[in-house]
Amino acid sequence: VLFRHGEKDQHGYDPELSPQGLQQAQKILEKVKKGGLPKPHALYVSTKKRTLQTFAPLSQGYNLPSQIRAELTERVPGESIEKFRF
Repeated sequence: VLFRHGEKDQHGYDPELSPQGLQQAQKILEKVKKGGLPKPHALYVSTKKRTLQTFAPLSQGYNLPSQIRAELTERVPGESIEKFRF
């Protein structure tokens, strides 16, 4: 299952989740526990704080570490829009 991230705070380059986003992250865990989503076997996240925060409840709930993958990061500082598109 592929997720983006919970709602983020609008400040800074690498913002954390907003209070709403933290609630959304918790709801993912609740939905998995109720059988509405499959139990994860691996968690892959980008380098952004908000992705780690989004999957923290799942990581803790299933004792499954989030694996950080730089290639999942959408856009990095100094990257041109042209390079980002490719």
